[in-house]
Amino acid sequence: MPRPNPGRTPVFHIIPIEKLGSVIAHGLLSDAEAERRFGSSRPHDAAHPDLKQARRRRRVNVSAGGVMSDYVPFYFGPRSPMLYAIWRGQTDYGRSGRGQPGMIHLVCRLERLARDFPEGWCFLDGHLTRLWTQFGDTIGELDQRVDFNVMRARMWDKPDEVRAARQAEFLVHRVVPWEYVELVVTVNDDVAAEVRATMDASAMRHTPDVSVRPPGRYEPPAAFPNGYYY
Repeated sequence: MPRPNPGRTPVFHIIPIEKLGSVIAHGLLSDAEAERRFGSSRPHDAAHPDLKQARRRRRVNVSAGGVMSDYVPFYFGPRSPMLYAIWRGQTDYGRSGRGQPGMIHLVCRLERLARDFPEGWCFLDGHLTRLWTQFGDTIGELDQRVDFNVMRARMWDKPDEVRAARQAEFLVHRVVPWEYVELVVTVNDDVAAEVRATMDASAMRHTPDVSVRPPGRYEPPAAFPNGYYY
């Protein structure tokens, strides 16, 4: 199934709340760009170390080239496999950090990113470690190869091909400025208050909407006024 709402397709990037101030100041940075600017030691990292290594090795043969760690990754759907791993305590942040409540979703619009970064975006149509996955860098390819029924599904863990397809990624080279974040989603009111306080304390005029969606309320029919679902 192609994009159900062309023109307002959400893509999702999850970060620990502790990183929000840096994202507001510097934008969403690829791993390679963050390491170039700030060094290799960065606290509050929620990612799997082995997958970070895999991203450094997987070559990108479209768009700006390079490797996947040169790109800012977004999921096409909420309830991502990474969020599940954090909830299960399978990552350092899930075990010793704030877990799922500390994770926030930054929501951007796919079409806007593709329009404004025409030579710097691409997608991967499945999990980066699967040999059958391929890159593409046109909207036509994306509509053919990314199944948005899978992205909107509540259950997607079986079979393995569906689980891998759910982990397709939209990728933007190097940096996505804070101004492209159109919605911030939290799991409770306390974290939403932290998000608003962090935005208020920044020097940035851009203040996206903040919405609270408790765990378990993932069904896409509950749309926000701006057309995004979570």
